[in-house]
Amino acid sequence: MQVPLQASKWLKIQALLDTSEAASLFAALGTFTLYVHGAVCKTDETIVSQEQFLTLYTTYIEALKSGTLVDLSPFRSRFSLLLTRDSQAAYTVPVSEDQCIVRCCEPAILVQPHQLSYSAEEKKFRSMMFGTESIPWGLQFAWPQLFQNPNTGDVEQVDKRSPNAQLFQALQHWTRASTLPTPFFVEGVRHNVPMRLGRQCLPWINQHAHLKQQGIMVHV
Repeated sequence: MQVPLQASKWLKIQALLDTSEAASLFAALGTFTLYVHGAVCKTDETIVSQEQFLTLYTTYIEALKSGTLVDLSPFRSRFSLLLTRDSQAAYTVPVSEDQCIVRCCEPAILVQPHQLSYSAEEKKFRSMMFGTESIPWGLQFAWPQLFQNPNTGDVEQVDKRSPNAQLFQALQHWTRASTLPTPFFVEGVRHNVPMRLGRQCLPWINQHAHLKQQGIMVHV
């Protein structure tokens, strides 16, 4: 019987990428599979193709480019994914005759929709904050460094030689080469934050309505 992954010490990459950059990232990662993760789906629709994801992501980016406030509800569950080279990292839990939930049982990359917020009181940007003033900012990719071995119960380090560890290393390498820490400006003060921004986003990023609404700019 499969048991859900118990893991900790997650490494996280948060990045807003243009559509072309998302496609470039996928090409750099090589072979992998995207599974719907943590949401009820049809039994024959547990896998999301790269083309399906990029089509959805293009809709998301075009909405940001349009300069209008984005309704995130259509994207939340569809951006919650399991990214893996090892098909054994995923298993399904039936919930009805033709529906199931995909769970993770071995170290893999968890993908989530990413949002950030700015606290005027603390003068700080915070990641994965949800609320009426949160700012859509691409995706978060998370990778565990420790996990509990389901057979022994021991807490172990994730094997850096595993296919998914190599996948996350490729993701780190691409991100360092193709994105930059975001240089926000708020009330004339520059804030360099670790949340990344794709270079192809620079021509349009200050049309981001959620930034404009709060008087936040990106130095381009």
